[in-house]
Amino acid sequence: MENEQDGAAAAGVSRGQNQLHVLPEDWRSAASVLEPLLERVNAIEADAPNPRLLVITNDTEAAAGVAGRIAEAAAGHGLRVLAVTDTRRAVRALRASPAHVIVAPAAAIVDLMQSATLKLDGLKIVVLAWVEELSLAATRAFETVMAEVPKDAARIVIANAVTPAVEQLTERYARRPRRMQPALIDAPAPASLSYTTTSESTRRTALRRILDALDPASAFVVTRDPDSRAEVETLLRALGYGADSTLVRVGDVPTDAQLVILYDLPANESELRKLVSDRPAARVVAIVTPRQIAALRRLAGGTISPLVLPEAAARARTREEALRDEVRGALAAGQFSRELLALEPLLSDFDGAEIAAATLRLLEAERAKTHLPPTATSQPAMTRLYLNVGTMDNVRPSDLVGAITNEAGISKAEVGRVDVRERHSTIEVATPVANAVVSKITGLSIRNRRVLARVDEGPERPARPRRDDVRLGAREGGGGGRDRKGGPPRDRNARPNRDRPRRNDA
Repeated sequence: MENEQDGAAAAGVSRGQNQLHVLPEDWRSAASVLEPLLERVNAIEADAPNPRLLVITNDTEAAAGVAGRIAEAAAGHGLRVLAVTDTRRAVRALRASPAHVIVAPAAAIVDLMQSATLKLDGLKIVVLAWVEELSLAATRAFETVMAEVPKDAARIVIANAVTPAVEQLTERYARRPRRMQPALIDAPAPASLSYTTTSESTRRTALRRILDALDPASAFVVTRDPDSRAEVETLLRALGYGADSTLVRVGDVPTDAQLVILYDLPANESELRKLVSDRPAARVVAIVTPRQIAALRRLAGGTISPLVLPEAAARARTREEALRDEVRGALAAGQFSRELLALEPLLSDFDGAEIAAATLRLLEAERAKTHLPPTATSQPAMTRLYLNVGTMDNVRPSDLVGAITNEAGISKAEVGRVDVRERHSTIEVATPVANAVVSKITGLSIRNRRVLARVDEGPERPARPRRDDVRLGAREGGGGGRDRKGGPPRDRNARPNRDRPRRNDA
């Protein structure tokens, strides 16, 4: 079956046509979508003073990685690509010479627009590269950028998987996209798929560590582009494996392979299953960055496990490696026998990087609770929810509070701050009921707008006295409120000094 993804990429994108591509978060995958777009940008106007193609990423590392993968192809079309990893440097670069293609996170784009260095009025194509899960601050910056994108610009969405968050993103910013997701082939998942995590710049080191640790009788390394193949061949020659080596080779994988090392992440489920369809006994090890673990798990149907290398395990046990300096200092200063014993069983199900990230999240949540000022009343911790409705949908705070209390069956005491913006809203609810509220109100119609809700990223926040909510009730016609110091309700109609005895100054 022909891969619809490849066919669509070759055809490019027509004016105003929106697309949704399902690809793992990998810079090589992005190149397969972006390179055909460069031809259209070149055909529009190569000497334009403002960018014609804008790629919005989730962080600066992604921006640098994506731009690096398309820079050579862009140069072949006479186009200049700029990755915005530092705003001051980008301002100087754009003032010296305009860029036809800009790759940057939304916050950096906002900074450039505010400095009058960047204008988006001539934009023809905007690509949203894996931005379905952003922090609240990043979401606000993203919405600011999208408000400036011309309405006739084509919108291309690249996502790891079609999730509710992706559906929400495409509904708002890329209506009725053409979905570019290849069909699965009928092939088994690998019998043993494991992975090791590394950074993008240290993949060769990870490959060497795998070969040293496993010392295979024969192995085959799978790459997806010429640059990766050249890196692997250079390493194999340094390790003594020549071009005619029968021990470790790069290229097509024979059916009798016992160990397959994925130097590049497969582009989709079909590619992975084709790779292992005739090799049910092969052990497959993937080299991935931490951000790719979730994508690999989806590609493999959840059947993956971390490959714990001996040297990595030794470093984990000695604990000599805050956030970052703080953690390093704690490791150097203490002994962690009890903690290691408590965490060691998790290594059979999760990678060490995932365990560390989860532990860090718990630490930050506890610190947030500790550093908050004491409250006048004891209330449960609050979790912020994100809803895809706002003032542009004629939604008011009372609409959200009413919908949540009625549909989810919770009391107003379990509802915290409400913040209604133009395109979205956030509302705090008690943490124990947060997931139930999300499931109850997702799909509900408020002001004729279908609601999509999700838990917003960030640590839980212990609720403060509900002064804001009482004032909100007053604005919505719900009665009086507390005074600024949190005292009892006061009579809004009474004159403040009528009954107060005058002080005798004599």
